[in-house]
Amino acid sequence: MSAQKVLVFGATGAVGGAAALEAHNRGAEVYLAMRDIKKATPNLPDSLPRVQADLTDPSSIEKAVKETGTTTAFIYITFMDDMHPAAEALKNGGIKHVVLLSSFTVYPTRETAFADGIISKVHAKAEIALEDTGIEYTTIRPMFFASNLWGLKDMLKTGTMYLYRPDSLDDYIAPEDIGSVAGAKLASGGAAEVIPLCGPQLISKKEAWDIVGEELGKKLNYVDITQEQFLDQFKKAGHPEMVGQVLVKQSDKPLNEKYPDALYKEASGNIKKYTGREPTRLREWVKKHKAEAE
Repeated sequence: MSAQKVLVFGATGAVGGAAALEAHNRGAEVYLAMRDIKKATPNLPDSLPRVQADLTDPSSIEKAVKETGTTTAFIYITFMDDMHPAAEALKNGGIKHVVLLSSFTVYPTRETAFADGIISKVHAKAEIALEDTGIEYTTIRPMFFASNLWGLKDMLKTGTMYLYRPDSLDDYIAPEDIGSVAGAKLASGGAAEVIPLCGPQLISKKEAWDIVGEELGKKLNYVDITQEQFLDQFKKAGHPEMVGQVLVKQSDKPLNEKYPDALYKEASGNIKKYTGREPTRLREWVKKHKAEAE
């Protein structure tokens, strides 16, 4: 069986980089699709060929696919209103199977996703765009990235964490684990799938920050804040208010709605199922990435 020829978008990011590395390690012929082909990819072999392409530029996508002769691609959401042009360009170039980085928030259905906030909506729309082209695709649906913690690193430096619903639980999945699952799928090919992904533990916000504090050797204090205070804080930090509203909504959801038992069991088991490795626990991830909190 010949090796899969794979085009990976977003290889400078944690997920895309891990996807490229996993696919390469599994014998795939990997090409990196990059806006800037000179940009550093420190965790990837220098031998991986690069091609200029941008998911917001359909002509560059089609050109890159044809130049490389790739038939499988990894893509992510660009937060454009419509990803149909990108999907069509992939198909027209010769891509037969797409692995899409989507979101756990699309569950339970795409219809509910449209009403649940901007994050679930744009991911549902991207899935639909691929479906409308008729191209075969696999959706990777992870939940709460461990790297979201570093969005509060400026607050972390003060030693006081202002948290909305500090007891609400999240799964803190390692971005590298998400990428590794995607890379395994890229390398193996196979039929279209929907792959939910969650981290191996459900941990409260306060417990997560306790872990961060312990690994950094830093004593943290905690202050509970209201929904309004959180949204104001989120906006002042330069983040879109509509994303903050989604985070509030997720924090407010009952646990069995946010992480339904059967779905969480499947999702938390999928990292080992697809990669053959145990998932990364939050403490392990923080140890590896604590320099990023500086």
